[in-house]
Amino acid sequence: VLFRSLDDLLARLAIRPAGRVFVGETPPPKGDDLALRSLMIREAHFLNRARMLGMNIADVVFTPRSLRLKLWCVIQELIREMTARHGVGYIGVPPETVDDEGYLHREYWEDDVAHANSAYGKLYLNRDLLQIFA
Repeated sequence: VLFRSLDDLLARLAIRPAGRVFVGETPPPKGDDLALRSLMIREAHFLNRARMLGMNIADVVFTPRSLRLKLWCVIQELIREMTARHGVGYIGVPPETVDDEGYLHREYWEDDVAHANSAYGKLYLNRDLLQIFA
């Protein structure tokens, strides 16, 4: 079954009788552009894409980090609104994984451009979910 949107998927999942549905917030963006570039130049996807566009990946201009963070916040808020509308649970990021500016702490970075690591995942899964949903 294909779904036109996340909203459509949540609406369908929310009416299923088997258990409660939860959506997990995605990790916040990584805020260190120099470190991100060093990761990007090692990823075949980005290298191939840059080559197709006739670009040198070392010269690619990033979206400003503050805008990346704002966009992430907007997307998470939209998803929270959808989950609330459909009675679906929403699990936020562990607060200790985020720095004072709102970016993912470096110790929780996976060794790629986009993902958090297993230490992040363990913190995420080991929280007292009963307390979160009380």
